[in-house]
Amino acid sequence: MRAEVLTVLSAPLTDIEIGATGLRSIYQNVQAIIATLRGSLFLDRTFGIAQDVVDLPTPAAMARFMSEVTLEVEKQEPRVKVVSVAFDRPDGEGVLMPKVLIQIKSGVLL
Repeated sequence: MRAEVLTVLSAPLTDIEIGATGLRSIYQNVQAIIATLRGSLFLDRTFGIAQDVVDLPTPAAMARFMSEVTLEVEKQEPRVKVVSVAFDRPDGEGVLMPKVLIQIKSGVLL
C-alpha cells in the first residue's frame, strides 16, 4: 500500500473541483459515495449508501454504515482500501458524522 492515507468526512459536498486529479479526485469520489443515499442519484440508482441505515437505532446504524461504506467505497473507487470507519457524534445522540480512513492501493498512479 502507498503511504498516502486520507480521512474522508461525509460533510456536504460544497467544495467540488471539476476535473480534479490525483489525491483530490480520489478524496472527492469517496466523499461523494459516503454522502449519497442509494437511489437518490439520477441515472445511477445503485450508487451510494443504503437508505435504511438512516432510521436504525444508533448502534445498529453504526455497524450497518461501517459495512456499507467498506463495500461501496471499495466497489465504486477501486484505487483505495478502507482502513477504518469511525464516528463523531456532535449532538451526543441521533447524529453520526462518519470519518472514513482510506489508503491508496499499491500501483495506483496519481
